[in-house]
Amino acid sequence: MKNSFHHPCHTLAKRYYIYIVAFIFIHMFSGSLSAQCIPVKGSLEGVVYTDTDNNGIRNATETGIQGILVQAFRADGSLYGTATTDVTGLYALSGLKDGERIRLVFNFGGGYYPSIMGTNNGSSVQFVQVPACNTGFGLVSDSDLCNAATEILTTCFVQGATTLRPNEPTIVGVEYGFNSASPARKFAMHGETGSIWGLAWKSKTQEIFSSAFVKQYSGLKAGHDAIFRTVFNGTSYTHLFC
Repeated sequence: MKNSFHHPCHTLAKRYYIYIVAFIFIHMFSGSLSAQCIPVKGSLEGVVYTDTDNNGIRNATETGIQGILVQAFRADGSLYGTATTDVTGLYALSGLKDGERIRLVFNFGGGYYPSIMGTNNGSSVQFVQVPACNTGFGLVSDSDLCNAATEILTTCFVQGATTLRPNEPTIVGVEYGFNSASPARKFAMHGETGSIWGLAWKSKTQEIFSSAFVKQYSGLKAGHDAIFRTVFNGTSYTHLFC
């Protein structure tokens, strides 16, 4: 019988090799635009952008926002200076002292809201050490959150046990600007969720969370307190979350 023993050092080396390859792959092929930059001495630079998918990461399709006022304050609270983002969303402040801590305040309005904090979004107030060149701020606009193409999700009750009509939809979506000819998309079926009512949407991961609901004549899939997760990535699938 062939000896199947693996030397622990070989196993450890293989494991580290996998980790290194994965690390390189993630950093080379990430969709984020947080590329490395070289800070200019005595300056602070960055970009304000439209974070359309509200995930805190800037991708290739998300454009810069012009006209955002950026204020720089010293540690004693005094205003050092201001900058306004250009047509590409870029701003720059110069003449600062290297090593100094600066408080940056991003001023916005006109239907914009801060996106979720992430790789390229550090909130509307950020403390930055000079020099720095990649201090970004992501915003979401009203039109991104709600427009004619925004999808409205709702639940449907299906009569009977989950095994009786398993392919009838329990979560459907229609466009906000729908009309009589607008199609409805099916996200989850009775055989996957049973009777549900409450819905929550997690935009960062494109997930729908739904909660079980006791409804007369409509069957439950996993008890009255179940929560389901529907993952949408081109196609959707649903499973019991908790």
